Amino acid sequence: MLDAAFHPVAFAVGFLGSAEPTPGFPPEVSSLDGTEVQFKNRYGDVLQNRQRFVDGALLQESRTSDGGGSTQFRLRPDCDTMIVTRISRSPKLPGVVEYSLTYARRSGTP
Repeated sequence: MLDAAFHPVAFAVGFLGSAEPTPGFPPEVSSLDGTEVQFKNRYGDVLQNRQRFVDGALLQESRTSDGGGSTQFRLRPDCDTMIVTRISRSPKLPGVVEYSLTYARRSGTP
């Protein structure tokens, strides 16, 4: 289990109209209503990207000409644990790759 500090309000508000910053590159921004937007990432790939809430979790999906994937951010009811699940698909991979990371709030952090 990875230990990372986060605040549940920052999680909820942080995704509302915000961007995924990558230093030196334009932000990856999309609406929360599931509308697809196109952008070029730092590697030069053109992506179709969208994000939306599904069953209380933020789901970010992207696809390119040679694959795609999704990342789900789910805050547990204890508001101290967030599960991030990544799924990647590509003909360059032998199969679907799926993994989850668990982030737990450190004791004493807001």
